[in-house]
Amino acid sequence: MNHYRTKRNLILCGNREFIIRIDELHNQKIRYTCWKRPKTPLETPDLILLNGFVREAAEMDKTEFVFPFGEWTYTVEKIEVSGATHIYLETSGGNGNGQTWKMNDLGEVASFQHQKF
Repeated sequence: MNHYRTKRNLILCGNREFIIRIDELHNQKIRYTCWKRPKTPLETPDLILLNGFVREAAEMDKTEFVFPFGEWTYTVEKIEVSGATHIYLETSGGNGNGQTWKMNDLGEVASFQHQKF
C-alpha cells in the first residue's frame, strides 16, 4: 500500500468547523482528508476522498483541487495575491445545494503537529 503514502503536502487549512489536508500521493493521485472539529489530524479522519484533480487558472495565481464524490463535489481553492494566500472550501451538490467556507492556511504538516487549536 505504499502508493497511498503521501509524497508531498499541497494544502493544510482549517476553520472553526474543519481541518482539511490535500496531499499528492506516491501513485500521483490527489487525496482530500477532512477532520470535523474538535478532531485533529492525529485522529482518524471523518472523510477521505481520492482521485481528485487539479485546475490551475492562467489569469490568476489560483489553483483548484476538485474531488467528485457521488452527487457532490468538494473543491479547495487556493488564491495567492500580493503575498497573501486565501483558501476556500466549497461543496456543491447535484440539486443546487452547496456551501463555501473561508479557510485559514495552517502551514506545513510538520509544523502543524506542534500547534494547538
